[in-house]
Amino acid sequence: MSTAAEPAADAGAPSGPPSNKLIKEKLYAILRTVDFQVTTEKAIRKQLAEEVGADMDGHKAYIRRHVEHVVEHMSERETLEPLADEDDE
Repeated sequence: MSTAAEPAADAGAPSGPPSNKLIKEKLYAILRTVDFQVTTEKAIRKQLAEEVGADMDGHKAYIRRHVEHVVEHMSERETLEPLADEDDE
C-alpha cells in the first residue's frame, strides 16, 4: 500500500531523452533573456538541463550552434527565430 507522500511513478513525465524540439524551445527561452556578459555556455547548459530534466553534455555542439546564432543576432534576439534543424518540418 502506497502513501499519499509517494510520487506516482511516471506521473506526466516524458519517457526517454528530450527531443531537439523541446531542447530548442527551452534553450531559446533562456537565450532571449540571459546576460551574455556574465553567463557562460556551461551555465546555460546547466540551466537547460534543469529545465528539461536531462544531462546536456551530449548536446554541446547543438547548443553552441544556437548560442552563436543568438550572439550573432543580438539586436533582434527577443524575436529571433531559432535555427532550423535537419529534422524540422
